[in-house]
Amino acid sequence: MDEKEVKEQIALALKAQREADAQALEAAKVRQADIDAEVAKQVEVVKAEAAKDRRLPYDEAPYVTQFNDSKYDELSAGELSLGMEVLKARNQRIPERMQKSLALKILDEKPQDEKHVKDLNYVKASMPAQMRDEKNLKADVIMGTGDTANGLEWVGTAYASELWRVIRNISGLVGKIPSQVIPDGNNNIYIPLESTDPTWYLVPEATAITSSTIPTATVASSLAVTDRKNIAVAKVGSRVVYSGELTEDSIVQFAPQLREQMQVSGQEMLEDVILNGDTTLTANINYSGDPADTFPTMALDGFRHLALVTNTANSRAGGSLSVEDYIETLKLMGTAGMAGADNTKVSFIVDANTHWANMKLPEVLTKDVYSSATLENGFLTRVFGVEILPSWQMHKSSAKRMTLSTGFVSDTDNNNLYGAILAVRWDQWKFVFKRRMTMEVTRFANSDTWEIVSLARFGMGYRDTEAAAISYGLTV
Repeated sequence: MDEKEVKEQIALALKAQREADAQALEAAKVRQADIDAEVAKQVEVVKAEAAKDRRLPYDEAPYVTQFNDSKYDELSAGELSLGMEVLKARNQRIPERMQKSLALKILDEKPQDEKHVKDLNYVKASMPAQMRDEKNLKADVIMGTGDTANGLEWVGTAYASELWRVIRNISGLVGKIPSQVIPDGNNNIYIPLESTDPTWYLVPEATAITSSTIPTATVASSLAVTDRKNIAVAKVGSRVVYSGELTEDSIVQFAPQLREQMQVSGQEMLEDVILNGDTTLTANINYSGDPADTFPTMALDGFRHLALVTNTANSRAGGSLSVEDYIETLKLMGTAGMAGADNTKVSFIVDANTHWANMKLPEVLTKDVYSSATLENGFLTRVFGVEILPSWQMHKSSAKRMTLSTGFVSDTDNNNLYGAILAVRWDQWKFVFKRRMTMEVTRFANSDTWEIVSLARFGMGYRDTEAAAISYGLTV
């Protein structure tokens, strides 16, 4: 064949191939259309059957649909029971309709064999009488969480595993006192004191020589007086005994929580002692009656005791709280207030009620409220350059943290109506430790119990009686 004939043959072959491909494609489309039509048909059949199954004719509907809530229509009695167990395990409330639906489904269930009959009879016999009566379940009778045999038994109480903690306030006062550790082998300590200075004289010019060729002294001799302060220690402690079962069954991790609680409450106790400590059994500053000799505040005489009892010259009765009370309190500390003159070494400590009353002082209000305001910092943290430390441990034996007009606390708390301002010169106090706070846990295997014991031995003393001053009886 020549070239022309070859090209014609190729063209015919290509055309035949294209026609065959087009026919095959058309046949595939027809087959896919048939498949799609059949699938759609079957889907409609399934939908129709499903819809038919979901229809609940009135005369065949279970009681839960006729007389209760369609929410539980598709759940069997077993599924409802499982759901209720899950809710109970999660400490969630079991809906009353869910309980009622379960009872109705159990009553409506048809036994399948002899064993099933026995099981159903057992379950129905265990149900409360009111729940075995279909009339009660269908009638306008409301089951409640507090109704015995009609819901009460299926309701539990949830317990959170996270502890709801007590509000605490620790002002860090103990850390401001210079401290010292008593070495082993001693149960108290003497602190050497700087005392009376040597005497200074007006000295004349030397004019003579002694027989030994030494110039005659022109400066009179005097002494530098020495002194010392003894500080004894007392011991305070706390102990808790608990069973092994409590450590295993408590929803709160009992032992770690107890250790933390003893640590924090121990800090509060120390602050209470240094502020309110009074070792006297009668006329105690914290109790109008005789205090128990086991109270921690019986360990030492604290800041308030020094000013109210030991050196009454360092206390004054105030009236309605004013900013001048702070100045007058400082002036009580030594001759002309010398001990209170260095504002870097002195702090005011106020009870909670005086702290809040400070906010209402005219000098604290802003100028848009009071045109002559001199302090504009809101919360009063300093006054006249001296820091103010509020302490909720001050006057702690009073639930209101208040005192009588004398600065003492009454056992009848309604009689405690007043606040106080306490000034403390920190470097004139010394806090000594013989034993810093310890904490030990011991197990008693023969009783399957544990005990946790915390102990501390400490003491505190002042250098002289100018170390604290107080204004009491303040109307706040």
